[in-house]
This record gives sequence, C-alpha cells and structure tokens, in this order.
Amino acid sequence: MQLELKVTVLNINAGMNEELKARCTPLREYMQYVDKVRECAKDMELSEAVTRAVDVCIREGILRDFLLRQKSEVVKMSIYEYDEERELRLIRQDERELGREEEREKTREANRRADQAIAQADVAIAQADAAERLLVATYRRLNLPKEDAVRQLVEGCHHTQEEAIERVEQYWNLP
Repeated sequence: MQLELKVTVLNINAGMNEELKARCTPLREYMQYVDKVRECAKDMELSEAVTRAVDVCIREGILRDFLLRQKSEVVKMSIYEYDEERELRLIRQDERELGREEEREKTREANRRADQAIAQADVAIAQADAAERLLVATYRRLNLPKEDAVRQLVEGCHHTQEEAIERVEQYWNLP
C-alpha cells in the first residue's frame, strides 16, 4: 500500500502569514521565541543565545508555561536543531519564491489586460469595418458616385486615398 501526502508549507517568519499567527497564539509566540534566538545569536554563541532567549521569553510571557516546564529540552533542541545558515537559506528561498509568484501574478494580470484590450480592439475594428461596408453599400444603393464614397472614407474614417479606393472596390458589389 502506498500513501501520497500533500502538504502546504507556510512561512511564519516576521511579516509573513500574520493573520494566521494572529489567530494562533502558540504559533505567534513560537516565532517570537525564534526571533529572540536570532537576535541574541547576533552577539553571542548559539548556546548562550538560546538560553538568553528562553529566559527573556519566560520573563515577557512568551510560551511562558511551556518554557518553564520544558526549558532544558527546548535549549537542547534549539542548539542541536538550529542551523542559522540553513534557516537563512530557507528564508531566502521562500522570499525568492514569493517574489517569483508575485511576478507571475503581475504577468498574468498584464496578460489579462492585454487580452481584454485586444478583444476590445477586435470589436472596434469589426464595428468600423461594418460601418464602412454599410457606408459603401448605401452610396451604391443610392446610385451615388464611388468617388463620393472614397472621399467620405478619407474624411470620415481617416483612410489614405489608396486605402479608401481599395475599400470601396472591395465593398461596392457586396450584397
């Protein structure tokens, strides 16, 4: 028997998934603890930074009960499991992926706008073409000279003389 597992990984670093952290106090407090470890680790060895971060969190009421009960295990796990380079690499990777996704979304939005503009232009072209056909057909039905239809296309539709002549010839004998 095989089992396929699909998981969603969420970045809970500062500034990320704030709504989730606001709804889940332990998760928010865990990230506050991790941030304290990172902050302390800038100025001291990791083992000292973890111990200091745990003490600060207890004092500030962050994961207080848990840290009081499990302090030595938390310190051991944090020291042995925390790999700052790996953490920073993962954070950068997450941020790059977020940037890529933002760019993909911007591209999709730009493509949607371009598709809409093209569709609107197609409609406008079709309407202009229909109007030109109608104008030429009206001149023909009223037995007006082709030259008058050409002049109207030049003046009213801003065609060149050559374009207007071509259109009149193209549409003159249409039903």
